[in-house]
Amino acid sequence: MTIRNPYSVLKPSLPAKLIGICLLLGCAAVAQRIPDVERLRSRAQAGYVEDQIELARVFKFGLGVPPSPEESAQWLLKAANLGSPEAQTGVGYAYFTGSGVPKDEQAAFKWFQRAAAADYPEAENDLGLVLIYGAGTKPDLSRGVEWITKAARQGYARAELDMGLFYALGIGMRQDESQAARWTHLAVKKHYATAEFFLGTLYEAGRGVPQDLSKAAHWYRIASDRGFVPAQEYLSRMYADGAGVPQDSALAYFWACIARKGFGSQSKRLSPERIKQLRGNVAPERALDIESQAADWIPKHPNKDEESEVGSSMADLPAEIRGQAQAAAKALWPHQ
Repeated sequence: MTIRNPYSVLKPSLPAKLIGICLLLGCAAVAQRIPDVERLRSRAQAGYVEDQIELARVFKFGLGVPPSPEESAQWLLKAANLGSPEAQTGVGYAYFTGSGVPKDEQAAFKWFQRAAAADYPEAENDLGLVLIYGAGTKPDLSRGVEWITKAARQGYARAELDMGLFYALGIGMRQDESQAARWTHLAVKKHYATAEFFLGTLYEAGRGVPQDLSKAAHWYRIASDRGFVPAQEYLSRMYADGAGVPQDSALAYFWACIARKGFGSQSKRLSPERIKQLRGNVAPERALDIESQAADWIPKHPNKDEESEVGSSMADLPAEIRGQAQAAAKALWPHQ
């Protein structure tokens, strides 16, 4: 079996990840509870910051009300002006994406700065990302890495994985795969599915850790159970090949069915031809049963890393912005 480069799945999305960590190929939506909107509105109008943030989340995700980016941004701005670094980070994201407010990268940068000054790790990470990208400010790789390092040292999982990727690819620092593995392990301790997937790739290729296909499959399975789509595709491949796990055509097709729902038509690895091939490895009646099981599995396993906090900021950038980031970053990172 040919061992793949562990960074190959991440590198095409790296600039996007430097703006919003490891979006990769899409994730399931998070199930949300329905709050008491009128009570929230009353308390938010009275100036309770946490309720203003919660109300912003309600309008962002349409929880019991029609989604309204404008209303969400309005309540975030109120909380931000009252000094909430979480809300300030969310306002920065709103300006960066033009969600509910006119798109303004310079305004986004200023809000990230304001929240980062309060030692808020999510803002520190996002500030680092926009500095690296040069969004609303001049590109500054060294300062960007400094801010992300600060967030990582506070135990923020996304920043810890950023550090792992930076060390793995030599971005802003000397390439060091053992450090890449160390930082990735720290993020894994927070049960962060993207980090669990990346750790699996390190074990599969023996980069920074001893090569161990069974450990690779273990981490792919954990990330897959959290709803992380690329891990599901990798796990399908390992079951198909019998790499690190007993060969099992049924499980290979099961995980492919689940992953393809997340990848949609964008996946080159899970093309219709590949799906047809995997389906052909099981009996037709069994294939129908597997498809039914996969359909039942998907809504019960939402991606737990798609956080519902409004201030989780850069985690869900639109595809067109990710593409712009990728194009703009080509000259910055020779590791592409």
